[in-house]
Amino acid sequence: MVVAYLEAVAGAEADRGWSLLLPDSRRAYDGRDQYVELTMAADWEDFSWRLAEPESSYCEDGGVYCQVRLHIAGEPPAFLLEAPNSKPADRLRTITLDEGDGAAGNAWIVVYFDAGGSQGISTGGG
Repeated sequence: MVVAYLEAVAGAEADRGWSLLLPDSRRAYDGRDQYVELTMAADWEDFSWRLAEPESSYCEDGGVYCQVRLHIAGEPPAFLLEAPNSKPADRLRTITLDEGDGAAGNAWIVVYFDAGGSQGISTGGG
């Protein structure tokens, strides 16, 4: 799912990965139109990514969520690091950067699953 999302957000698909965001995570934006506009206006030339070693990612027992580790090069578009509707007490972001390096990567994305079978990319918050 992370690969599909990152390819869609920077790609030419009509919804640019909107459909892969959890419905609750879409509150990070004023709507699909704003999200698509941000993806189209972003500079994707200086941003690249690859999945980190699988053992560096983490999935909670029971499969409620997985933190998928990435190696990021360059600067991710700003809306992925902090969404427009983010607030100090409710930080909304798709990619979280950290100081990691080596096999563990230097960023992560969270994928949530629920008992009903829904899954999607989380923008966090709460």
